[in-house]
Amino acid sequence: MLSCKEVISKTSVKNKKVLLSFEEVKTNDITIQGFPAYNINKPFHPKENNWLGFIIKHNDVLIYIAGDTDVIEEAKQLKVNIMILPVGGTCTMTDKEVAELVNLTKPGYAIPIHYVAILSAVTKMHKILKTLYLHQQKLWYCEAKHIEKISLIL
Repeated sequence: MLSCKEVISKTSVKNKKVLLSFEEVKTNDITIQGFPAYNINKPFHPKENNWLGFIIKHNDVLIYIAGDTDVIEEAKQLKVNIMILPVGGTCTMTDKEVAELVNLTKPGYAIPIHYVAILSAVTKMHKILKTLYLHQQKLWYCEAKHIEKISLIL
């Protein structure tokens, strides 16, 4: 399997940069920072692979895109406006873990993704919504079959 660096080196993209955890790249008024993404008790994404999620900053807005990860110590310290979190439980967080992280960090908005891959996606989504709603979190989510419709749960 090729590393990210090897894959990127084969592209024709100019000004390429491979990020490591906590390294940043800036372009105009956007900053992108690499952020650790790994599994704790699963074999899929070991910490030593140095795989990443990202924190994107534009003006004063911070967006965390988790990548395939669990609730890791580094993420528990985040103070961001928006979290984009994969839910699935195999290579990513479970619905309960997503709710745990959101309730710990209290972002302005949480956007669960990948939950359509879950066999009982609707049931899982309702559990997440209920847990987050009880803790006064705002949650954006997309219905898989109606991606153009985005609902805000207040």
